[in-house]
Amino acid sequence: MKSRQQSMVCLALTLCINAFSAYAQQVDITAQQGPYYVGRPTTLQVTAQGFAEDPQPTCQPGQSSAVSLELVGVSPQVSVFTQVDFSGRQTVQKQITYKFTYQATARRTGSHIIPAFTVKQDKKVAKTRSVELRFEEIEIDPNMRVALTLPKWPVYPGQRVPITVEWWHGGTADEIQASFEHLVIYSSFFDQFSFIDDPPKRGDQALSLSTQKGRIRIKAEVSKRVLDGREYLVVSGTRKLVVTEEGTYDLPPITASTKIVTKWRRTFFGREPLGYKMLRAVGEPQTLLVRQIPVDDAPPSFAGAVGHGFSIETKTDRSVIQIGDPITLIVTIRGHGNLDQAGLPSVSTPTTNEKNRFDPQHFRLSSEDAAGVVSQDGTSKQFSLTLRVMNESVSQIPPIAYSWFEPQQQRFEVVHSDPIAIQVLPTQMVGAQDVIHADPLDKPAFQPTNPPIRAIASHQNPNPLITTGADLSIETNTILLLHNESDRYGGKTTLFILYTTSIGLIFLAWLWRRHTDMDPQLVIRRKIFRQQLACIHRAKHLPNQSAATEIADALRLMAGHITGEQRVELDQVVAACDVVAYRPTIDKHEHIDPDLYHRAINIAQHMVATT
Repeated sequence: MKSRQQSMVCLALTLCINAFSAYAQQVDITAQQGPYYVGRPTTLQVTAQGFAEDPQPTCQPGQSSAVSLELVGVSPQVSVFTQVDFSGRQTVQKQITYKFTYQATARRTGSHIIPAFTVKQDKKVAKTRSVELRFEEIEIDPNMRVALTLPKWPVYPGQRVPITVEWWHGGTADEIQASFEHLVIYSSFFDQFSFIDDPPKRGDQALSLSTQKGRIRIKAEVSKRVLDGREYLVVSGTRKLVVTEEGTYDLPPITASTKIVTKWRRTFFGREPLGYKMLRAVGEPQTLLVRQIPVDDAPPSFAGAVGHGFSIETKTDRSVIQIGDPITLIVTIRGHGNLDQAGLPSVSTPTTNEKNRFDPQHFRLSSEDAAGVVSQDGTSKQFSLTLRVMNESVSQIPPIAYSWFEPQQQRFEVVHSDPIAIQVLPTQMVGAQDVIHADPLDKPAFQPTNPPIRAIASHQNPNPLITTGADLSIETNTILLLHNESDRYGGKTTLFILYTTSIGLIFLAWLWRRHTDMDPQLVIRRKIFRQQLACIHRAKHLPNQSAATEIADALRLMAGHITGEQRVELDQVVAACDVVAYRPTIDKHEHIDPDLYHRAINIAQHMVATT
């Protein structure tokens, strides 16, 4: 009896300890291995345990005037384990660990205290300890230069502006290779605006840029230039800036930082780096002036197009019509600018000092706004309108005016389409007098026997389709009438082949129609997803840092096509890969973490399967 009571007490204590460990909230913070430098992002990770799986807790960083903090990813991990108490009873527990990854960027040198982070979930609140990090100034590299080239003239909302990022190095080939391998180019300009980038293809030179959302790679060109009598190797890449709001933007200098090896050690496999030295280059501060489009001076045919080289072309589905028949008028706009945002002005709106050419007495237009479709190469946009001609005197579809704003010339330009010749026929009206009535026929006299066919044929019948009294029993040969027609031309075998072939041709025609009707964008997207999935598969056999970089680049190319929970999971995997890729010290012979690799593979396979 006493031993039984002791067992019950032990069981109760075990349950209490397990319950306390399951519901106690524990948070901690770790920083990547130093040293830490001003202007270079430092990875911080907040680990939280003891929180429920749903809803996801939030993490709020403390305020610091010397260090900026940016959340780059949240990664929940679920662990299930089993415990056995003294009585042999099994208890299954689930432990959820949340990892919040931040990037800390110091604005000045010195020791800075990063205040505690607060993790909340409903009424559960837990705080981390504060962290003190010492940030050092990075030495200026006399061999390295960096530049951000913006337009010297004002830009306007809706404009697509090319900007250039250049990295210069005047050292030896080995110094250039070592610096480029660890190069980090950053500007707050990359996070403040939106861009359209041309991703590099296999075999293209790429330039890596650092943003708050992670690294991006843009297509680049390599050239040699001479400055002040010294030859430099220049790697330059171009991005398209999407201007949205007016204002004057003062941009801090762009920076480029890298690290070079200062100490080596010999191993069985050769040499490996033992010490690094950070170097940097600083560009010039920039000012971007965004002016408002003078819409008060815009012509009536302006519909938001900004750029240069626009043209308009019209065509119809037919040229000979009757009054009131609907015509499909296809309007194609071509040019270099914001075609995705450009609309079609009302074709019935008169241009300045010009009479309305689409007279309502002659034309009737659909009241719905035409929805345009941008072409695959992004150089044209097509609109479809329904038009009815209401007057026989109309001989052509009038020209349509189209206006756009030219940023460099700072004025509006107007272009007109060519007229389209048509022929309008009068509408044919059918009256009651045009209806043909059948004439009454005299009933034929009764005849006891069927008359011969010759007699019927010679009968003067005003309507040749009347067969009253005709003898339709033409064939009297019994053997011929009893013959099975299906035995002709090969019989049932031939019929089976013909039917099977016809069904097969119909099926092939359906497959071809389905292939031709498929959206070209969907075909390209599927091809890109399969290519990136193959890249992730190949990354499994690469070293840890290279594999993490390949996986992160592949997932970023796929990220623009998904939303919701799948996008959250993808961002978490990319953030985890960036942490691995930026880790200062790493074993080059170590492969990627299997759990991280399988998470990336599952996301990519799901996107391929659902596209």
